[in-house]
Formats: sequence, C-alpha cells, structure tokens
Amino acid sequence: MEPSRTKVLSAALAIGFAQGALAQSQIWSMLCNVPGNPTAAVPGLAGIEFFPGNFPDVFRLPVASNSQSFWAMTARVSIGPTGSRVVLLGGQNINTRVIAIEGQPMPLMPARNWGDFGVQVSVNESGSVALVSNLSGNPADDQIIARYKLATNSFDVPYQEGQPADGLPPG
Repeated sequence: MEPSRTKVLSAALAIGFAQGALAQSQIWSMLCNVPGNPTAAVPGLAGIEFFPGNFPDVFRLPVASNSQSFWAMTARVSIGPTGSRVVLLGGQNINTRVIAIEGQPMPLMPARNWGDFGVQVSVNESGSVALVSNLSGNPADDQIIARYKLATNSFDVPYQEGQPADGLPPG
C-alpha cells in the first residue's frame, strides 16, 4: 500500500515544524513513513521503520519544550501486523531516541508491558517526558502517568491507578 502524498506531507510538515522551530531556521523532514526512505528508519531500532500507509496517526502531535530545546511525540512503527507505538524524544543537542515501546516491558515493572500511550506526551526544559500508558496486567492498577528523565535515562511513576493521589482523600 503506497502512502498518500497528503498524509506523508502532513507528517513531514508536523515533524519539520517542530524541528524547524527548534533550529529557528528552515523547515525540513527528519522523519517519514515512506518505506525505504532513510528517514523512515526508527532511531535506535535496527530494521524497524515508521508504519507505512495512509494512516492519519502515524505521527501524533509533536510537542516542544518552552525554550524549544527538546521535542517529543508518539509514532506508530512497523512492529506487528497493525504496528506498535513508540515515544520519541529529540532536541537541539541530543540524538532522536525511542524512550518507550508499546508491548515491551516497563523498566520499573518488568512483568508488565507498556500499553497504548494515549494521544499526547509532554516535554520540559530538562528533556523529561511525561506520558500516560495503560500497562498489561491487573486492570485495577494498569493506568499510569510515567516520567522519563533524560539526565538519568530512567523512569519514575508519579501516579498509578489504585494508588492515593497527593492532596486528595482516599477512595
């Protein structure tokens, strides 16, 4: 299936806009989902490309930090028949990297796999990324808000379903 030019252009413009804003210069495509194109290769995942075809959500809502030093987003990649989502982090002084992969173990809970990452992630001035995921396993505590910390290349989970929330009464 050949991707439509409109969808590829939309993804290229979205990524190009985020990166162009970071560099404060021209807009260019740094990621795409055209099979075989060098920019279709997922950074750090040998042999894996961004999911090809005419899908409106291959690249979801790229966001930049306030100073535009960092950007983050989710993307669909060609793992499995319908693709899996990854969370990407990039910026002015770092190589674009995958920080989480749907269906792979969550580093703090290796018996549980990352689920869908929702629609949007957020990134701050230190390159930390906040994301939502629905983990595999017990549905009573599968929803989490996780934070990836670039400085330590690690995750923490400030909020998890079924756990008390700071400042709120139990229940």
